[in-house]
Amino acid sequence: MVRANGEIVVSKITVSTLQKMKQAGDKITALTAYDASFAKLFADNGVDIVLVGDSLGMVLQGGDDTLAVTTKDIAYHTRCVRAGSKALFVVADMPFMSYANPTQACENAAELMRAGANMVKLEGGEWLYDSIKLLTQQGIPVCGHLGLTPQSVHVFGGFKIQGRESDKAQKMIADARASARRRRATVSSRMHSFSSGETNQRSCNNPSDRYWCR
Repeated sequence: MVRANGEIVVSKITVSTLQKMKQAGDKITALTAYDASFAKLFADNGVDIVLVGDSLGMVLQGGDDTLAVTTKDIAYHTRCVRAGSKALFVVADMPFMSYANPTQACENAAELMRAGANMVKLEGGEWLYDSIKLLTQQGIPVCGHLGLTPQSVHVFGGFKIQGRESDKAQKMIADARASARRRRATVSSRMHSFSSGETNQRSCNNPSDRYWCR
């Protein structure tokens, strides 16, 4: 982590670390990596969280979207990232259709945790609540992903900004609050309007990240 004075401290990051940083108002840095080299580089420069994203389907595999990525793909790259740093907090994406029901979610999340993840990330809102509850009961921390959820690209008709309409923004905010109440450790929200993202962050006591678009 990077302290307020600019000092870089390499120490193991945990859920408790992130909660304390949130409460203290400290900045939490998060970047995406798929291999050991970048994981080591990020850890040596004070990054707190690395996401092993299903974006690897586009970045590494050359696909048009993320839908072809499998749990085995994510597990492989999670092992690579973990080999690069024992200190980083590693979040692993749950790929398309790997968490269609709570039982399936637990089975696939367990594989990613065994590969070295500290947390798994799921795309979606209210329909995930039973899965989130079961995952946390089984000792698996969860990051929720709201806003533009790339696994729903065909529903959205492309990679489009979400939450510009008032009703959709309010639904996103409600999902963020409900997710936090169901013990999600973090909430990630992507490509949505500035106002809905700002309210999301204020609404959650849990650590959150956001990509805002005007």
